[in-house]
Amino acid sequence: MKHGSFSLKARAFSYARPSTVMEALEAFASCGEEASYIAGGQSLVPALALRLQAPRSLIDIAHIAALRGVALQGDRLRIGFGIYQNEGDVERLVALLSKLA
Repeated sequence: MKHGSFSLKARAFSYARPSTVMEALEAFASCGEEASYIAGGQSLVPALALRLQAPRSLIDIAHIAALRGVALQGDRLRIGFGIYQNEGDVERLVALLSKLA
């Protein structure tokens, strides 16, 4: 990407793609505050390219199964951050919410 006469690109960073929550926490702990989590990248990737953010490490948590889905657990509704509208979980969520009302 060019801005005026300057070429902008992300600073070099390490990338981790853990498969469990524990692995993600361990990766973050090993990097300290120099890490950022990424789950989709819609806002982080442009910020990296413009160097508005420059973490030394990115930890991709989008593929951690334990962070996805919707489930009614007793009298509690658990909504994972990683659900996508086209997965059908949104319709299921509405049905589960109606049971709680």
